Amino acid sequence: MKLKKLPLGIQVFEQIIEHDYVYVDKTEYVYAMISSGSCYFLSRPRRFGKSLTLSTLDAIFSGRKELFKNLWIDKSDWGWKKYPVLRLDMSSVSCQNVQAFRQSLGVCLDLLARRHNIVIDQSWHAGDKLKAIVEQCARKGPVVVLIDEYDAPLLQHLHNIEDAECIRTELRCLYAPLKDLQKYLRFVFLTGVSRFSKTSIFSGLNNLTDLSMHGTYAALCGYTQAEIEHYFADHLDLVAQRLRLHKSVLIDQVRSWYNGYRFSACSEISLYNPISVLSLLDRKEFKNFWMETGSPSFLIKLFVQGQLAPKDIDNSWVSESTLSSFELSNINLQTVMVQAGYLTIKDYVFKNNRSRYLLGYPNHEVKQSFIECIIQNLLKTEPTLVESYAEALRDALCQSRLEKFIDLFKELMTQIPYDLYASTEKHYQTIFYVTCLVAGFEPIAEDHTARGRIDVTFEHEHVIYIIELKIGCSADNALAQIHEKRYYEKFLNKGKRIVLLGISFDVQAKTIGEWKQENL
Repeated sequence: MKLKKLPLGIQVFEQIIEHDYVYVDKTEYVYAMISSGSCYFLSRPRRFGKSLTLSTLDAIFSGRKELFKNLWIDKSDWGWKKYPVLRLDMSSVSCQNVQAFRQSLGVCLDLLARRHNIVIDQSWHAGDKLKAIVEQCARKGPVVVLIDEYDAPLLQHLHNIEDAECIRTELRCLYAPLKDLQKYLRFVFLTGVSRFSKTSIFSGLNNLTDLSMHGTYAALCGYTQAEIEHYFADHLDLVAQRLRLHKSVLIDQVRSWYNGYRFSACSEISLYNPISVLSLLDRKEFKNFWMETGSPSFLIKLFVQGQLAPKDIDNSWVSESTLSSFELSNINLQTVMVQAGYLTIKDYVFKNNRSRYLLGYPNHEVKQSFIECIIQNLLKTEPTLVESYAEALRDALCQSRLEKFIDLFKELMTQIPYDLYASTEKHYQTIFYVTCLVAGFEPIAEDHTARGRIDVTFEHEHVIYIIELKIGCSADNALAQIHEKRYYEKFLNKGKRIVLLGISFDVQAKTIGEWKQENL
């Protein structure tokens, strides 16, 4: 039997249908959206199917009924009326600097006008150009506006707030006319990675419905477990054969590696990033495919510099405001990580009239990819050398050879460039935490106890390590704090050997000054 082709890198709905690629039918969600409202916004991580969703909307509003044969919407009461459709992909706009962004955006709008046989003055501001295009297209009927990656130019300048502010102003001026053009519009849909506030970017668009955490549309983009097993059943069979695994075992591994995204408190649907699944089915091997499409250089830099602490990454509880929109003047890095796809909702509670969300890595792929990126940026050395260190560190800890582990850790610290050091306890905690991750353990940063928070803890088969890190004081002081706070009490009933480790860092030498251990 001939298999349908995998739509790797294909974001055009028409191409998927006409060239016999697998299409995971999302038209029921699309129908619910277009038949109940007219102005929407959706935030999702990169490579999650946002562009394909816009392409699907384009085909629907263009009246291309023949493309939807045997899909859900084909059996619905949708009328297939044809509308003028305006599509703008902001990721294609050049933005090396503010001036280049203005020029490139102007060219994109000029091309959009030409595509619809509309004449506009090339000297006009972008907002005026968009307004003129909509008004002239409206002579043919109500207009559909689809804007992909609305925030792409802004995200490229988060490291330079001054430029980012200028670009935000330009974007606000571009999108502002949509408010006054509502009488000409049938449907508006904007997608992006980030959720900047309406007042920040979409000033005046008070009818813009944000679907980003809407339970009904949680699975609009991405693949569910049921969709994976239904649409890609034959492809999964081939991967199972290649890897010599029972299909049920393979599916469990696929779930562990690539599933885990959750976008709503009121929906427990867990999702896959399509690029990871398609890459697995294509190459028939487990790898970190998602990070191949782009490295989170901005986040990695902040993490390496200690501005993003380990406790803020995995298994951290946050308020609802952390998951909502943010401003350039007050960027919450956990918010960025959630919206960029490095963290996701793992659990949710509503207590005392407050919503709280547990954040964590979505899956093994994202966690491993993020850690590898940190290591590669922290240690400017060859990956093979890092791997050899990882194996040696793991062996040392497994054999309880702490002196060997400390010596290896000191060697690793000599690989860190001088300009990446910061004279804070958080910075050294981050380095130690990452080292434990590299060694293959699961450290917990700032582990909570009834009397305080332990800097780092982790368990092995027969031993539990309780570690206190200090700068500016002795290793004896670190051990004294462990005893004073009785950090070890929560582990006494586990039946494992407990090792207390006090480490003092020498900021001037940028390495461990002294360390001491105690066995309980």
